Amino acid sequence: MNPEQLYDAARSAQQSGNLMEAARLYREILGKFASPEVMVNYANVLARLGRPAEALAQYDRAVKQKPDLFEA
Repeated sequence: MNPEQLYDAARSAQQSGNLMEAARLYREILGKFASPEVMVNYANVLARLGRPAEALAQYDRAVKQKPDLFEA
């Protein structure tokens, strides 16, 4: 799958509640591309999986790459 297809599959898995599959797909994408938006989605999945420390690390990475990612 190309990156766009992977992203679509990850979002679909996340929206349907298949969080483990969504996390796997987001990790695969991030292994190839360091996208702040993908990092945030991955962090959201990690938080829902009860992994807050890992989620915070992803949010931090996303903000370091794109400081204006979140509105103040």
